Amino acid sequence: MEDARIDATSARQPSAACANASGFTDAPQQARPCMTPSARMDALVDHLPLSIMVFDAQGRLEFVNRWHLDVFNQGKLPASFFLGLTMQELPGLKSAGVAEDLSVVFEGKRVFMDEVRVPRYASGRSGYQRIRCLPMFADDAGTGQDDNRVCGAVLIREDITAHMLGKQRLQEAETKYRTIFQSAPVGIFLTTLDGRFLDMNQTMAAMLGYESPRDAIHAISDIAAECYATPADRTSMVEELRRTGIILGLERDFKRRDGSLFTATLHAHFVNGEDGAPLHMEGMLTDTTARRQAEEALREAKLTAELANAAKSAFLANISHDLRTPLHHMLGMAELAAAEAVSPTQLEYLRLQRQAGEHLLSLVNDLLDLSLIEADKLELASTPFSLRALAGELQALFARQAEEKGLEFSVAVEPGLPDARQGDPTRLRQVLVNLAGNALKFTAQGYVRVEFLAHPLAEEVHFQVRDTGPGIPRRRQQDIFEPYTRLQARDSVGGAGLGLAISRRLVERMGGSLSLVSTPGRGARFFFSVPLPAAITAASPQLAAPAPLQELPGALPRRVLVVEDEPVSRLYSLKVLEQAGIAADAVTDGETALERLAATPYDAVLLDMHLRDMDGLTLLHALRAFPENTATPPATPVLMVTAQAMRGDRSRILAAGADAYLAKPVNSAQLLHALARLHVQPLPPGDNSPRT
Repeated sequence: MEDARIDATSARQPSAACANASGFTDAPQQARPCMTPSARMDALVDHLPLSIMVFDAQGRLEFVNRWHLDVFNQGKLPASFFLGLTMQELPGLKSAGVAEDLSVVFEGKRVFMDEVRVPRYASGRSGYQRIRCLPMFADDAGTGQDDNRVCGAVLIREDITAHMLGKQRLQEAETKYRTIFQSAPVGIFLTTLDGRFLDMNQTMAAMLGYESPRDAIHAISDIAAECYATPADRTSMVEELRRTGIILGLERDFKRRDGSLFTATLHAHFVNGEDGAPLHMEGMLTDTTARRQAEEALREAKLTAELANAAKSAFLANISHDLRTPLHHMLGMAELAAAEAVSPTQLEYLRLQRQAGEHLLSLVNDLLDLSLIEADKLELASTPFSLRALAGELQALFARQAEEKGLEFSVAVEPGLPDARQGDPTRLRQVLVNLAGNALKFTAQGYVRVEFLAHPLAEEVHFQVRDTGPGIPRRRQQDIFEPYTRLQARDSVGGAGLGLAISRRLVERMGGSLSLVSTPGRGARFFFSVPLPAAITAASPQLAAPAPLQELPGALPRRVLVVEDEPVSRLYSLKVLEQAGIAADAVTDGETALERLAATPYDAVLLDMHLRDMDGLTLLHALRAFPENTATPPATPVLMVTAQAMRGDRSRILAAGADAYLAKPVNSAQLLHALARLHVQPLPPGDNSPRT
């Protein structure tokens, strides 16, 4: 800007236009002359969007324009407030601390200041200004020759508050962005299309093995070759980006500065120019190496666990089979011997033998139940049953044991409690048998009482078992629910310490919680409530006890083929069938069985799963493939009697075509009832003599 120069005389005289900036007089009907140049200049100065002040040679304000009064001052103070003040006395300049810097203008120097913050204007507000202060020089009496005398100064100020606030917001946003950019836990980058880095954050640099983004940007000249494990991956990625416009979640292997590899997920898009053409590419890289390793470790752990579970299942299946078979022999032979015993002593010995065998069977079942519960594979049934029938069973089961110990034993159902319920009667019976059995085992005198009680919720039933036994110390009352845990004082009684652990978990699976209240020396009370809604259909009158032979559910077959390779099991089956009046043949392998079935008519087949030359299911499939005119038709009922009693065995065997399934050990009543339930049509009378 050029120095302001004015005529010394005119500078001291006010302009006529100051009185009437419009250029018109007030006289009516009189032609108004055009605004003079001086008036036009005054009007322009008044309305420029700038603060303009003129100071005289003594540094006192002699002119302030209208815009300053209206905008900077917001109309709060009249012009008279400012006129006559020096720069050091003007409120805005004083608060900004620039008055002294501006006063050099009276030495003939020009002053330019940008972005001056004014904490307080005369109006009270604050803001930012751009300042220009110019000296005015007078000539020597109109000769046009400068005498370099300063006759005043012009102070021009521009309000840049909006600009500065916008700039501050932009800077704050930039600072915030850079903070987020640099501290982001993922790599962020900007590259050229041909594969050079323009910018990246610290995480990205560290991911690539560099100390700083600057080092990485300067060092890497070819992203594809230096950062991708397979350089062609970047080429294909860019091509995909051109087709789709965005890359989301592309997982690739990348290379660090030292050549080591890492896995990361890439997200990217183009930065386009005004013409829409791609200029750069920006994106984000997330290191997924740890996650991928964790997933791989999880897969390996899962596979290891599955293999371990499979091995455990196979082991349990083998143990179950190998234990059930001799138990079947022990219990079966004891049953047959009892039928022929002639003295009470012999009967007592056989009873004790059966009792020992049943205890072993209970232990095997407990171990299998615990393994199923721990593997979360135990399935509950939902069938109708009778609460009072269950109570009767418990009474019959424990009455003799209680009598032998001189204890009072009772099972009571609260009057009015609805009888027909829906649930798993077998598992409920298992829990109650365990609780009542424990109470009888540990109670030396007094009573054991089992009670079925109403619950405030109609669909639930409350069960409790009370005794007058030795009680359980409070500090041990939770321990006894852990597997393999017994109280030392009770070790002499025996037991594996599984019953209560299994009972609590069974109750939890049924939707309840097994609890205990006990005081040492005053007995114990075990109790729980489980949902047992009203039965949809009529309740079964009995749960487990087989009916007498005269009440069999159907006719027994006349002739049965026993396919069993184990001699003792084979002998037991033949003897039971013989005592029931059934003609029975026996074979030891599958091939012979198929030959016998093809040549001889049978009403039913009693089949074991493990044979010398094939498994039972293979034989079953071969039988079902017989022509209809075969001596033994393909639809002949098959009862599978096996020591395979793991979860899923029953459903698998029945799905393969067997008509019924029994898990060893079995007794004669179970075997005959299973055969009667086949509802076979016996063959016509003829030669029913057995062939062994």
